[in-house]
Amino acid sequence: MELVYQKDFKSIKQFDPITIADFSIITGLNGSGKTHLLQSIENGSIELEGIPATEVIYYNYSDFSLNYDIPLPTNGNRSQNTDVSKNTAKETYARKSSALTQRINS
Repeated sequence: MELVYQKDFKSIKQFDPITIADFSIITGLNGSGKTHLLQSIENGSIELEGIPATEVIYYNYSDFSLNYDIPLPTNGNRSQNTDVSKNTAKETYARKSSALTQRINS
């Protein structure tokens, strides 16, 4: 698979096509452009040769994070208040994954 430059986006500037494996891991120091690269693929500034932009699903860090809102107990006894509600990250991840599964099975 090749990454092909289409247009500038944030810190991403023109480059020659780059061949990458079908499964690749992106690593780097904070601020080195990992997120800019992924966002530029998502918005079409960089094309994955042979893969339509509509087939690219961008998972953000928060899609894998389950945050819990735990209300503080009123009398100091933590065990009395057991209501825990998850944020929408789990639902967002499920929705994106379901969309991918539907595309694969079509």
